Amino acid sequence: MAGLSSPGLGSGLDINALISQLMAVEQQPLIALQRKEASYQAKISALGSLKGALSALQTSAEGLVPATGTTAADKYTTTRAGFGDTTLGSATATNSAAAGSYTLSEITLAKAEQVRKSGMSIPAGEGTLTITVGSGSAVEVDIAAGATLSSIRDAINASSAQVSAAIINDGSNDYLVLTADSSGVTNTITVAGSAGFEDFSYSSGTPNSWTQAVPPANASVKVNGIPVTSTTNTISTAIEGVTINLTKETTGSTTLTITKDHGSITSSLNAFITAFNSASTTIKGLGAYDSETKTASTLTGDSTLRSVDSRLSALFFTAFGSEGSSLQRLSDLGVSLQLDGTLKLDSSKLNTAVSNNFEEVANLIAGAGTSFKEAVSGMVGSSGTVTNKIEGINATIKLLDQRQEALQLSLARIEERYRQQFTALDVQLSNMQSLSSRLASMLSTIPSASNSSN
Repeated sequence: MAGLSSPGLGSGLDINALISQLMAVEQQPLIALQRKEASYQAKISALGSLKGALSALQTSAEGLVPATGTTAADKYTTTRAGFGDTTLGSATATNSAAAGSYTLSEITLAKAEQVRKSGMSIPAGEGTLTITVGSGSAVEVDIAAGATLSSIRDAINASSAQVSAAIINDGSNDYLVLTADSSGVTNTITVAGSAGFEDFSYSSGTPNSWTQAVPPANASVKVNGIPVTSTTNTISTAIEGVTINLTKETTGSTTLTITKDHGSITSSLNAFITAFNSASTTIKGLGAYDSETKTASTLTGDSTLRSVDSRLSALFFTAFGSEGSSLQRLSDLGVSLQLDGTLKLDSSKLNTAVSNNFEEVANLIAGAGTSFKEAVSGMVGSSGTVTNKIEGINATIKLLDQRQEALQLSLARIEERYRQQFTALDVQLSNMQSLSSRLASMLSTIPSASNSSN
């Protein structure tokens, strides 16, 4: 009987059920640890949601801060420049450009010199063509022996010479066409051929049977009647902060208008308010308590959550404006704190403030962005309060995991001990039952006392 493979088979006891009930009691400490870990995991998830909302707020706050070397006024100013007749050209402007309008007239475009020649004698031997454009460096182009006009073209294009070469056929003649890469009257083409290749030589003073198909020319335009020239069709010196790109010639005129727009203040502030409200709603949800159902949220009463909420609310009432400015707080720009903890913008009040004192508004918003960015960084940064809280809980969970692992090993030993004890009891009961059955059988064979007397 000692070798029973099914506990309780000999005695009739349900040993597996008994062990299961005993282990259910023994496992209570483990279950308690598992519940505690589950609650900590829920807190980490909730703190992760909080950190995500705060990180979004931090990013939005950073968007309010001007880049290093840029003023708040520049950040929130968009300067635009445009042609009245867009077929004549376009323009771009920086914030250094003054708002206003200019008359552009008598536009001519810059041109690159183009020369052509046909019927050139190509020697059988090798040689070089030295090509120079304007005051640029002379570039030697090696011509191989037995060259064709096509191979000469290809050699020129493969070199660093500041020209492009092409072959054009008019039906009877092949023309070698050279076009300077750069426009302007100073960027003339010069070609010097080595011995045998003199026929390819060209300069404006010695055309050598080359034809100047397109003379080099500067771009020119009158700005409010003042002539302005450029070697290219891009002019950036005529009006401070404005770059003009000419695309079409005209003997008439058009208007160049430069305007300034501060609309980015409203869009930037609205983006910040949206991020703040999202963070506020997240905080409220994570710390809510339902008095009717008496149900708490994951972080109800959590000190870190309360600290974050309190800090953000306090920041709203902080003065961010320049010293001496009448505009100090976000409320001065029409931003109000609602009863539910969210912000609301009065666009009319903001527009009035921008119209009356744009620079002070820009400085205030930039100051608010800096303060919120730094404050939230102290919450979600590598050593921030929320980050530290998450790391602390993770450390606690790690300890709980170690305790659970130890308990599980202990429970396995306890279960094994119970199983051994109940197996031994099972064997003993089975033996006793067997002995009882044998004794009963033996007794049944013994004659009764009455039978003996007969």
